[in-house]
Amino acid sequence: DIACMRSIVGLDVIAPSDKTSTEYVANLTLTDPKLRIVRLERNALDELYPKNEKFNEDGFNIISNGKEISLITYGYMTHRAKEACELLKKENIEVGLIDIYSIKPFPKNLISNLSNLKKIITIEEQTLSGGFGSSILENLSLLNLLSVEIKNMGLPDKYFFENGGREYLLDQNGLSVKDIINQVKN
Repeated sequence: DIACMRSIVGLDVIAPSDKTSTEYVANLTLTDPKLRIVRLERNALDELYPKNEKFNEDGFNIISNGKEISLITYGYMTHRAKEACELLKKENIEVGLIDIYSIKPFPKNLISNLSNLKKIITIEEQTLSGGFGSSILENLSLLNLLSVEIKNMGLPDKYFFENGGREYLLDQNGLSVKDIINQVKN
């Protein structure tokens, strides 16, 4: 759905990752009404941001800084990426984590945080064709920053006939915490 929604002129695409970011987006929608789709999760997600912390209104939040490599994701996958970062930290591997809640419009202030990196891994719970990772690539290309190595993680472009819960299906299709850790190490 990200690829389809990104192509609609004038439509903002927002994907909050926890209660705090959802509250921010709800207030934004009340104070700045416009054509906007908000991708909400079926179940409430664990908190990522402290309630009293000023929420970054630029369309993204830096959860942790990475000197050479950062994971960039949104919504539910931010939680898996955070778990991967915490496990990597125990192995003395520092990885940045950026949560983008404004998929469209793309947060332009984000680019200055990406230009010093050697590698970026985008993570999305969708097929890669035209989706979130493509948005990152497009915007880096527009700003001539494609010297950064980029790996996009997402679902394979196929129909799924397996049954199971969300976690099981993501784990079976290359988006487990272990898969994220392996991608960082590679």
